[in-house]
Amino acid sequence: MPQPEPPVAELSRLVREAQTGERIPSVSAAAIGNGQLVWQEALGLANVDGEQEATADTQYRVGSITKTFTAAAIMQMRDAGELELDDRLEQHIHEAHHGGPTLRRLLAHVSGLQREMPGYVWETLEFPDRDGLISGLADAEQVLPAGARWHYSNLAFALLGEVVARRSGLEYEQYIHERLLRPLGLERTTVTRDLRPLRDRRLVDIGVGEDRRARAIALTDAGREALADALPRWRSAQEKVIGDERVPSWPELADTLMSLDAAARE
Repeated sequence: MPQPEPPVAELSRLVREAQTGERIPSVSAAAIGNGQLVWQEALGLANVDGEQEATADTQYRVGSITKTFTAAAIMQMRDAGELELDDRLEQHIHEAHHGGPTLRRLLAHVSGLQREMPGYVWETLEFPDRDGLISGLADAEQVLPAGARWHYSNLAFALLGEVVARRSGLEYEQYIHERLLRPLGLERTTVTRDLRPLRDRRLVDIGVGEDRRARAIALTDAGREALADALPRWRSAQEKVIGDERVPSWPELADTLMSLDAAARE
């Protein structure tokens, strides 16, 4: 049975309204049908100073979208028997000063750990390497009891990235490249620790994620793949990696994992 044509005019109108209403320099959008790209459009300026127009091939930093790479890596390692979601953080990072929260709770943003890494990383745009991340844990705070409520934490995902590195014996970037990016053919998705493009606005940034240099960090700046091409493939892959019918939003995932966590305690 032939698939219905996408409502191109309506989709285009929505994208233009979003760009105008939110005053966004550029927008890249795509629609997926049955796992296939059926529509894509880009508009605006990828470089405002240079008046460079955005195209469907424009590469973006994708920020915290790449937390899903870390989550997928953890689930892969769970499936391989390398860890369990109810392992405590301190079982894998013994230096953790607040090592009681489980990996499940770190994934669901209910670990209670503070939002960012200690220090003034966003003011200076200077981020620690793996050793610096671990040594800085002495200054990190547990701002809520684990499991109390949803509290977004970039620090938690940095630590999950460190767990991936330690359990696999690979650098985080190497694991992600070999186990996720290369098998999916995401050849233009890369990791960079060079902050100069961000400062100079030579790359489009749709939302600054976590660390741009710490190798332990989730693939926050990996998003240099053209979004309209990369995200459909990654979205479909998540369903296979995570093993669910669809990928829930982070609040949904938090509710699910908290429910499972509660059930595990009964």
